[in-house]
Amino acid sequence: MIDLGGGIMPKTWAFDGRTPGREVRFSVGDTLVAELSNQLPNKTTTSIHWHGIALRNDMDGVPPATRTAVRVGSTFTYRFIADAPGTYFFHPHVGVQLDRGLYAPLIVEDPEETVAYDDEWVVLLDDWIDGVTGTPDEVFAEHAHGRRERPARR
Repeated sequence: MIDLGGGIMPKTWAFDGRTPGREVRFSVGDTLVAELSNQLPNKTTTSIHWHGIALRNDMDGVPPATRTAVRVGSTFTYRFIADAPGTYFFHPHVGVQLDRGLYAPLIVEDPEETVAYDDEWVVLLDDWIDGVTGTPDEVFAEHAHGRRERPARR
């Protein structure tokens, strides 16, 4: 749980017990190996999408478009080489899992970078609705319901 202040304590989900998850940092040309072990509640499937990273479809967690989701109690090992330096993030592409806190920064460093920095800060911003206006599932259902009732545009 995260304390949003004012007594608001949303029920978050976490990567390895942390919301947001731990920063992942590696260099261009390195192989990232990440094992996803699905321990989510209620038989919830999940995935990891490496947002902004160009990679093979079988390593991109966008079910069902690029691969199947990981079932509860199962694991999947993502393995890929990133060839473009930059600041990215990773998150599931299943339901409202990102809104429940499943996301983290992903930094691909350029070993050829010649600029020196005094300090480097990674800032990851998110907005929270859980505990404020309802759970992510309730808010999603409310918005989805409203979309269905709109008249068709001509």
